[in-house]
Amino acid sequence: MHRIATNPDFRGNNFVKLIADWAKNLAQTQNRSFIRMDTCGKNERLIKHYEQCGFKFLGTKKLKDTSDLPSHYSNADVCFFEIELA
Repeated sequence: MHRIATNPDFRGNNFVKLIADWAKNLAQTQNRSFIRMDTCGKNERLIKHYEQCGFKFLGTKKLKDTSDLPSHYSNADVCFFEIELA
């Protein structure tokens, strides 16, 4: 999954959980074993929110080659998450 963003006017409606549930259903129909997601920055509140939506926090890594990315990705911490499908 890529780029989950919520308009501040709509926060609190559990859209990430709804999106994760939709992704689980889609992934299972395509015989996938995982749903994976990443996000830049080490935002503890966001990490906890994603965990509450069913994602396992896998840790952080620094991006290595950011030459083709916007400048704010330079030396960025990236948090990795996954949901393992049964």
